[in-house]
Amino acid sequence: MSPEIFSERHTCIFVGAGCSKALFDVPIQSQLVSDFLSWDNRNNGRPHLSSRLRRLLGAINDIELIASHYHNLAYPKDASRNRGLVREFLLLRVALAQYLDDAVRSRLQACASSSEDLLRGFLRSRNFKMSDFFIVSTNYDFVLENVLEGIFGNGSCWYPGVSKQPKADAIPVFKLHGSINWMEDRGPISQDGFVRSGKPVLIAAPSEMELRQSSGDHGYFFERANAKHTPIIVPFIFQKDAWLKEDNLDWKRIFNATWSLAEHLMKRCTRLLFWGYSLPAADYHMFSLLIQVLDRQDASFEIVDKGSGMTNMIRVGELFHERATVSRQGLSSYLQGENSPPAAGA
Repeated sequence: MSPEIFSERHTCIFVGAGCSKALFDVPIQSQLVSDFLSWDNRNNGRPHLSSRLRRLLGAINDIELIASHYHNLAYPKDASRNRGLVREFLLLRVALAQYLDDAVRSRLQACASSSEDLLRGFLRSRNFKMSDFFIVSTNYDFVLENVLEGIFGNGSCWYPGVSKQPKADAIPVFKLHGSINWMEDRGPISQDGFVRSGKPVLIAAPSEMELRQSSGDHGYFFERANAKHTPIIVPFIFQKDAWLKEDNLDWKRIFNATWSLAEHLMKRCTRLLFWGYSLPAADYHMFSLLIQVLDRQDASFEIVDKGSGMTNMIRVGELFHERATVSRQGLSSYLQGENSPPAAGA
């Protein structure tokens, strides 16, 4: 896919978990594990997660770290794959996708209209049209896509490298860690275990799929047209090299296209807006990318965070203070209060 089809888009909106928290009150890391486990407890006596995985999550309180751990166990570098742990890792991804989808849908009525009004007002104040900007997201959920489609209509967003462009001015959304609505065909229902079929990725929310019990005492998978499906989501921070070089041509194609296109566009756009992204210390891939992107004299950027803490993203903003605007009042206040573009360094 040629980057030239995006040549008129000069603004990047880069979003992290704080964006979904602000727009739809989706729990972030500090609340996510306890809410996730409580949700699993309410699942009518048949949990998504094994007792071992529940104990680990409860003790460590960090889904990123546990997902990375399970990846290492399931796909060891110097040994054959552990089928039981591969299965558990897949079921964890299904559970997380179902949980996030439930979290978003439960907040639709309360949050959708006000979030659309906030974002619509901001885009109007900046004179942004659909064709002016693109999205880069580290989130699994599709909260921002939901809000944008509420503003611009169905088919307003698409995923380059994963789905087809629905219309010429549709907003490109680059999901660097995958998405809960990227469903991979894992073989027929009648077949034991999970295999990769090589079929195109299905773009469908978990709520649009049938949730089916897996064999054993816990776990579920998604079903469509008599085929098993699991979401394409990867650990938030770790093993990016492994996924980009994975012996799986479909995933390699998807993530290479997603990352390379996003990086290319970010390096040539003139304005970058960072909404609710903290830049975790362990994410050395992202740190290296952002420093390269921002170390240019022809780009200005705005960082929207909340609270008095010094996140790594705030520190990056201070490093490039002559071209950066750092806003600490939170995304909702930022969107509501923007009437004109702020001056760089203000």
